Amino acid sequence: MSTAERVLASDAFFLYVESPAYPQLVGGVAILDTSATTPSRDELVGVVRAQLPRLPRFRQRLRPARWW
Repeated sequence: MSTAERVLASDAFFLYVESPAYPQLVGGVAILDTSATTPSRDELVGVVRAQLPRLPRFRQRLRPARWW
């Protein structure tokens, strides 16, 4: 059985205050140098998928806290 890693307090706060009326959204911008070649969507997806194992937070799923 693995132990659960706690969410950072700042992240927990945003999860707590999120509601249908006040969704908490995160945005980002990626700037790609396409001067040599223009990658296809499939190539970009492949690059991102190849990097995901190095980013364990992207593999985690949140669940409600338990008392026990």
